[in-house]
Amino acid sequence: MLAVVRNDFGCAKRCLIHDLIRELIIYRSREEEGFFQFAKCKTTMDSNVRARHLAADRCEVDCQSVTKAASLRSFHAFGSELNASFLSSFRLLTLLNLWFVEMYKLPDSVTNLHNLRYLGIRSTLIEELPRDIGKLQKLQTLDAKLSMVRRLPSSTRKLKNFRHLILFTRETADFWKPFPGTVVGAPDGLDKLTSLQTLKYIQADEKMVKSLGKLEQMRSLELSGVDARYTTDLLLSISRMRCLVRLSLEMEPGENTVLDLESITHPPWKLQKLALTGRLARGKLPSWTNSLTSLVHLQLFHCDIGQDSLMLLAELPSLLNLSLIAAYHDRNLTFPGGSFSTLQKLTLQDLPNLSHIEFQQGCLANLSSLVLSLCMELTEIPQGMASLMHLQNLEVSAMPTEFVQKLKEHNGDAGYYEPASSEFDQGHEASRPSRYLRWFERTK
Repeated sequence: MLAVVRNDFGCAKRCLIHDLIRELIIYRSREEEGFFQFAKCKTTMDSNVRARHLAADRCEVDCQSVTKAASLRSFHAFGSELNASFLSSFRLLTLLNLWFVEMYKLPDSVTNLHNLRYLGIRSTLIEELPRDIGKLQKLQTLDAKLSMVRRLPSSTRKLKNFRHLILFTRETADFWKPFPGTVVGAPDGLDKLTSLQTLKYIQADEKMVKSLGKLEQMRSLELSGVDARYTTDLLLSISRMRCLVRLSLEMEPGENTVLDLESITHPPWKLQKLALTGRLARGKLPSWTNSLTSLVHLQLFHCDIGQDSLMLLAELPSLLNLSLIAAYHDRNLTFPGGSFSTLQKLTLQDLPNLSHIEFQQGCLANLSSLVLSLCMELTEIPQGMASLMHLQNLEVSAMPTEFVQKLKEHNGDAGYYEPASSEFDQGHEASRPSRYLRWFERTK
């Protein structure tokens, strides 16, 4: 292995390996593990071939041929054409992945795959799951993100080994326009799923918020439509989640709706990623934010915070990525010397009041990427840009003409540090994160 590319959380994303090692991996996976991969072709299998793992990428699957592989343990179909009825032939199947398959219905016979642990129907056209999905007692993961599923069967509560539930419904069958989309209501009997570790893109309500208190193994929680009426119960439930590493809360839009996180009795100290959408009480981050020593990513949308809240984050030892999107109300933004020493990427977007940015000497010592977008009052280039010695990428989009012109002029000055890569885009609408689009759509 020559190189490993890891994400901000330390997980490997991809690896660079030598050609000989690659050939060895392919040979051993086929001969010893029975792994076969097809791409852009018609998938056929020889009856004499011992296949345990099959991946079909944009293929036409010959069902009659593939069913000969009775010992199949995993089946990946990425954008392939297939008849779902043949899936029941694989009684030993533990993983079924149907990403981007144009399938409208998951056959009831899938519930007879009693060894199934992973079911992926991401970006499919499936609208409902089999009513007897509770028969899959070994099922651990259901990934239905960007499918057409709008509700879960009541039998879901019977899945005692259920660990990961990912839901998000597209509003249209158009694969190229998945957002803003809608979240999905939690299944009845959520409190019975005590092994649950991941719960993403779920519509919050009073009943489900109270059920969360029993899910103490939760590691990743993402809720939408949080209402102030039951935030007390929600914060109590979060206080019990001692293993929580990722948290996203999206408030119900409204002028009188605010999120008060100050009352969390036991903050999730292991938190690595935090995303908040909606106004915060008193326009401030909770005081315990500066104790999140493991926090790597922080995204704030429409939170209406000021300079004082920003300083709570200045000394966080693990913070690598900070995004402020329609989340800052002050006119001035100052980064004191020595602050945010670990930060690598900073995004400032849609801040209508911001007119002045100052980078003091010694701040943002490791910043490599800076994004400025839709800050329409910012006509002067940030003061102290020359101090950002590790800046490699500067992205500017949908900014005032005066700002862009002055930035281009200063690129040639000796006192201004020019990043390795600069992008200036005035003619196109700035891209917004999916979370922003969902929240914006509901406020119209």
